[in-house]
Amino acid sequence: KLNVQRDLSKNPLFATMFVLEDNVRRSKYLTAAGLEFHFQPISHPVAKFDLMLAAEEFGDTLNLSFEYATALFKHETIVRMSRYFKQLMINVLENPQAKLKDLEALSQWDKDQLLFEFNDTQVEYPDYMTIYQVFQNHVIHN
Repeated sequence: KLNVQRDLSKNPLFATMFVLEDNVRRSKYLTAAGLEFHFQPISHPVAKFDLMLAAEEFGDTLNLSFEYATALFKHETIVRMSRYFKQLMINVLENPQAKLKDLEALSQWDKDQLLFEFNDTQVEYPDYMTIYQVFQNHVIHN
């Protein structure tokens, strides 16, 4: 019914996923009918989605892992996203009654970097030249 163009290399309905595993297993293994099952971490050489964040609960611990398409995301981007998510979770824990729209995902350091460091683009240029001349001069010398 959606009439989505099929591309076998991509999921047809969504590109990102969040998975929360509410783990009922409290031990490292299960037994059934005389068999013993051990849980082993699995490495996925190929990402199933463009971006997936999986959260797995183990007692009082929440283990988070990102799986992503390296053709689309740099490692540094995922590290930055994880930092934003961590900051968001800290703010949720500090303000459990707050609405999501009121919670910050950026730390003060990230805000300062975005607002001041990245925007520090003031450049002096000769006031006797037009913008066209400044641009032309820049092209010639670079």
